[in-house]
Amino acid sequence: MSQPPDYSNKVVVESCPVCGSAANEFCQDRLLLPQKDGDKHYRLRVARCGACGHHYQTLLWTEAQLRTYYQSETTYYRPDHSEIPPPSRARFNSVLADLAPHLQSDWTHLDVGGYSGHFSRFMRSHCGSSFCLDVCDHLQHAVENDVQVISKTLSDLAACNPDPAFDLITLNHTLEHLGDLEAARDSVCKLLRARGYLFIEVPYELEDDESIIDYTLDHTHYFTLNSLHTFLAGHFEVLSLKLHRYHKRVDVGQGFALKAVVRKREQVREQSHSRNGERGRAIVKAIEARIADSPEVYVWGSGYHTRLLFSMSNLVHEKTTTLIDSDKSRQGRTVFGKKVVHPSALEKSEQGCLVISSYDYCDEIEEIAQSFFHPDNIVNPYSCQQEHLQ
Repeated sequence: MSQPPDYSNKVVVESCPVCGSAANEFCQDRLLLPQKDGDKHYRLRVARCGACGHHYQTLLWTEAQLRTYYQSETTYYRPDHSEIPPPSRARFNSVLADLAPHLQSDWTHLDVGGYSGHFSRFMRSHCGSSFCLDVCDHLQHAVENDVQVISKTLSDLAACNPDPAFDLITLNHTLEHLGDLEAARDSVCKLLRARGYLFIEVPYELEDDESIIDYTLDHTHYFTLNSLHTFLAGHFEVLSLKLHRYHKRVDVGQGFALKAVVRKREQVREQSHSRNGERGRAIVKAIEARIADSPEVYVWGSGYHTRLLFSMSNLVHEKTTTLIDSDKSRQGRTVFGKKVVHPSALEKSEQGCLVISSYDYCDEIEEIAQSFFHPDNIVNPYSCQQEHLQ
């Protein structure tokens, strides 16, 4: 198997590539176990930003190194330049479902990191024209003639296009590979027309936003909901941002991904967050105020809402000692680094605060929780009775 470029030439990053926080002040280095790549082992060092929660390699790929690496990888696996099998149609339809409310038939689309060009071919029937951008310069031989492959880096394409040329750009499992996130975002903004749309999907490879559970040599960024929102909000209007579980039929298998649909801001418009984003941050701030002086915090729920809550608040994650969940399959497990217990394991007059992290059953949980916690120590952010949290 091909070997990656020499690490000594990689770019050393001393601050968070998402929010700019100084690594030596806000980030904690993590030394990952060696990863096997052919006959050679590598040790990767990852930092975690204490401000936005982003995880990233402290030595990042340059665009030139990415080109060299992927050229050699593609040549190794397909020396005859044979066509790469298409991903599952379910994966394409999942992206299309997110874009459908905005998609127009006369749009010009660019798929960044499109590799084989299959998604561009798929999108041709849903918009006016579609192009595939990839750093591998011999992929023209791997696709049919009906797909136009642009063999450039994202910054090179932006540099040679003085005027915006695209209504829609997609980065589907691409952003996590890029070294310079700011340059990539600036290039996308330059290529997008006024009020143009951007779709991003990145793998969610963190357990409780702390430990990387799935890493590869060329994934230089590990996003959380909060860090992806921070990366996008200043330049784009965030229309949707969610944690998505892969369908069983998707070619990359089971797992979580973060998906975002955003729209390019008008230059004259002041930066603002979406209504839902403002509401979410207001809820988190209110929760933090309620638990600030509590010796310990319990969270009722161990699913999506808890994952979102932990990604938005380091304080809530750090102070939480126990997760409560009635799902028997979760009993005895550790989720997000916290032990999960059944409600029957609770004792009356539990000390500390309880945060209810369930939207559909928040009122029912609150009623049950009053048997164990003092009502003043129960934080129910989704209940209409606590209007100050809404």
